Amino acid sequence: MTLLLEPKNLPGVGGSYLFQYFQYESRPESWPSQATGLLVMGVDRYVYLYLVDSQLYPQEISTPYKYVEVVDVGSSVTSVASSPNGADLFIGTSSGQVYWLEWNSTLNRYLTLATLQVDSQSVTKVSFLEGGYLLVTTASGRIQLVEIAGNELIPLWRGPYGYDGIETGLQGLIGEAFTPNLIVASALQSQKSVFYLLRLSNLDIIRVAVASNILYLTPEGSKAQALPTGSKLEVYDAATGELVAVVPANTSNFYFYLQSGNYIFNFYVPGLGYISKNVTVQFPEYKEEIDFALREIVVKVRVPPPAENETYPANITTGPIANAIVSLNPILVEPSLGLNVKPYPLTGVTGRDGEVTFYVWDGVSYNLTVKASGFKNYTTSIPSWGPQIIDVALKPEVKKEVATKPLKYYTVIVKVVNDRSKPLEGAIVQIYNSNDTLVYSSVTLPDGTVTAKLLEGTYRVEVQAKGYLPNSVALSVPMNGELVVTLEPTNVTKAKRLIPYILILVGIALVAAVFYAVRDRIAKLLSEEEEYF
Repeated sequence: MTLLLEPKNLPGVGGSYLFQYFQYESRPESWPSQATGLLVMGVDRYVYLYLVDSQLYPQEISTPYKYVEVVDVGSSVTSVASSPNGADLFIGTSSGQVYWLEWNSTLNRYLTLATLQVDSQSVTKVSFLEGGYLLVTTASGRIQLVEIAGNELIPLWRGPYGYDGIETGLQGLIGEAFTPNLIVASALQSQKSVFYLLRLSNLDIIRVAVASNILYLTPEGSKAQALPTGSKLEVYDAATGELVAVVPANTSNFYFYLQSGNYIFNFYVPGLGYISKNVTVQFPEYKEEIDFALREIVVKVRVPPPAENETYPANITTGPIANAIVSLNPILVEPSLGLNVKPYPLTGVTGRDGEVTFYVWDGVSYNLTVKASGFKNYTTSIPSWGPQIIDVALKPEVKKEVATKPLKYYTVIVKVVNDRSKPLEGAIVQIYNSNDTLVYSSVTLPDGTVTAKLLEGTYRVEVQAKGYLPNSVALSVPMNGELVVTLEPTNVTKAKRLIPYILILVGIALVAAVFYAVRDRIAKLLSEEEEYF
């Protein structure tokens, strides 16, 4: 357990104050028998060490009545780490040094065994790691892994000027480590916490320095220029294809850290694509140069004067064409370029002067396409090397008017009759063309006819009327005479037709019945009169 306190206004305490407590399950045999922990106090350049019992009471060390040991470490104490049993202490200081204090069982005191200069700025954290390692972070953002071997503190992570560790650029970095292969460091940057994670398969870390040189080739000559904003380097493990690092390329010279091995470097230039290289990273330091050239392509789009006996539409005038869409599509990367280039297609729009400028890879050929509303498209190819000024003359599109044949309509008369050849008024007539589209619809006049105007062709005529079965007939236009469509009556209509005849028969029967009834009555009256006389 580690306890870190920051008491205020204590008498005798100087500009810096560190108080830390370590408790141990096992401890050196020469410690006082009641001592189970260690209190460490840092005041300015001095470290005060107290062996204490479980109640934090100091125990006598070295000589009777001596309860504290004072060690001068030359500058303010900033961090303390301890081995699991308290036999070794590691003191970080404001001067960037780490002191190794070891318990001497003969003298019963801590002695300085070794020192290591990690940085010129203050040590922010010292951590003791399993396996005999220290993790040291400093205020400048440096991380160093230190091996505890024999009587030496041996730095492991190499930079360009020796074993100066990893430069993260995170000011005030504080590191925590779980094992030498899993390390997390954090810092507060602009009110935000930033974390730096190292997950290593081995402890080798190599600084990779990259120098990128870009040459811009223009019709006026060549010039060196800074990397485009947003440029970056993506690093992939060559064996697994795993992305292991993404490095912003904000300057022409930058660096980062990798473990030794084989990698694929993909250098990205915004809008243009990638340069890809296979590299092998190994000690003591790997340096890589990425050199390439971009060439200027100026496209000028205009309307040329009309040729002899040629006229333009009234809205077209000669001169620059604004808002023309210009596209460059990569065709071939020349093998002599010496780089694996993955170029992107590019698109631009001309300004009022009819011009648009591109920067493209030198050593890559392109197809050029120009499109503008009202003009014929233009296509050409751009060679692989050197700057280019390309004049594009766009001819206006002249639409030829196609003479149209006037449409001729024919008069068609359709007559609807019933099964007795009598005209049907109010019948619905619908005519469909060969595409089954309705082209005419109407109802018949009292004479049973409708008149339609139709183009030449074949049609289908469908007729329906109340009380009759619908009928469909074919029609070919033009035709002679009129088209007669006969509708058959429904059963209900046929029954209605019999009602008058039934009524006549009923009437005749009634008359006959009345006649016979009257005749019988008269006969009876006559017979009665004869009997009277």
